[in-house]
Amino acid sequence: MISVKTKEIFITKLLISIASLVIVVAGIKAASTVLIPITIAIFLALFSLALLKGFSKIKVPKFLAIIIVMGVLILSIVLFIDLLRSSIVDFNNALPEYKAKFNTVVSSTTSYLSSKGINVSENKIYEFFTLDQMMDFFLKSLKGIMGTVSNIVLVLVLVMFILFESTAFSKKFQFAFKDSEKAKHFSKTSEEIQKYILIKSITSFITGILVYCFVLFLGLDFPALWGISAFLFNYIPIIGSIVASIPPILLAIIQLGFGDAGIVAIGYVLINWGVSYFIEPLMMGKNLGISPLVVILSVFFWGWVWGPAGMLLSVPLMMVIKILLVHSKDFYWVGILMGDSASLKNKAQNKE
Repeated sequence: MISVKTKEIFITKLLISIASLVIVVAGIKAASTVLIPITIAIFLALFSLALLKGFSKIKVPKFLAIIIVMGVLILSIVLFIDLLRSSIVDFNNALPEYKAKFNTVVSSTTSYLSSKGINVSENKIYEFFTLDQMMDFFLKSLKGIMGTVSNIVLVLVLVMFILFESTAFSKKFQFAFKDSEKAKHFSKTSEEIQKYILIKSITSFITGILVYCFVLFLGLDFPALWGISAFLFNYIPIIGSIVASIPPILLAIIQLGFGDAGIVAIGYVLINWGVSYFIEPLMMGKNLGISPLVVILSVFFWGWVWGPAGMLLSVPLMMVIKILLVHSKDFYWVGILMGDSASLKNKAQNKE
């Protein structure tokens, strides 16, 4: 049996840990303007390290490989920000016209329902289905994401220094801790996060291209905006694809009618379902080892702490936290609770 003293020690440790966590979270939230660019730089560097490995395999000198990767990164980010900014400006300018058309669609819909004996007031529809709020939320999210990468100079400088320090850092880690197991674990953790970021970027790009081609084929306005938003929101697990699909479906109702809007909705479901359940598992080979409940909670938590940037970074951050907890003496059990059923089975098999 567990003694009373042991229980008291455990409860005391737990209360101190919760209090410390509250203070840390408050600090992270308050220092978001500094921490967000640093975190983005670290994950961009991990993505770039995966590309550098490819160059090293074909015997490209490290210095030249870093210049090539940084050049591609700078060009991609500049073009991406420019395209996103121009798309948002064009969509914002056209929004009043779409709002007027939406009001016309609501009026004609209520008239049609009334002719069929179904009485629904326009005010009830607006209460349940407010175009202004939905579009404002969507645009604010895009602007928030754009704002996180707009501090491009700081982010890219940090990425460059991390890449140049990457070779020495693992050696420094080994000397600092003098523990080969910890060094191996650090290397494995880094590789897992690199793999996730690289594959998630590829699948998000595929999603964006497919959405762009699909809505362009249907003749929906602003196909570039919908492709970019599908690419960005695909980084946000579970709810990201839903948020990205609502504005184009609403626009399809206004521009093309209910029938084509249904086709747009089905197309989004098929694209996201195909990428999430076929392409991603095929490329990743295994689950992330994080419970789906923890994933969705982490999206809301990091969204509250850091806004849209936190939602984008939620899964990599939770992967790091889970791995650190699993290898913690006092909070090993928290890391286990954060894991999924597949990772639990693997641990049970390893023990056997």
